[in-house]
Amino acid sequence: MTDFKQKIEQISLADFPFQISQDTQYADVDIQGHVNNLVLARYYENARARFQLRMFGEAFFSPGAPHKVAVVQSSYYYYSELRFPQTVQVATGLNHIGNSSFRTLQAIYLEDRCVGACEAALVFMRNGKPISIPGKYRQAMRINQVAF
Repeated sequence: MTDFKQKIEQISLADFPFQISQDTQYADVDIQGHVNNLVLARYYENARARFQLRMFGEAFFSPGAPHKVAVVQSSYYYYSELRFPQTVQVATGLNHIGNSSFRTLQAIYLEDRCVGACEAALVFMRNGKPISIPGKYRQAMRINQVAF
């Protein structure tokens, strides 16, 4: 984990191709007084979905779309607590594009300081089976990579 933290700390918010703002909510806070780790996972999921929406377009998310993307693995790293009320930036980019899968790299920034990160592996699917990433999507993905 130390190597990952050192690497992520070398990346700034501006290095990510996509960012969204997220306000912490009172309901996000657990009994310890900080934003719960499951809530942070939701922040990453929301940013990742919006990132895919921007890359692939709204039709990709329609119920009848021929291609789907499934998250097959995710890892979360926590470096500092978040509290209510705060506004954070959730940054997202791609750090690997394979044949049928890709990995996202995400980080949560509070005032330009990385307070957490997430890596997720996703697979392109059709009819419930992995497929090669179609060319039109691969092209959109290439311009959304982050050096890591």
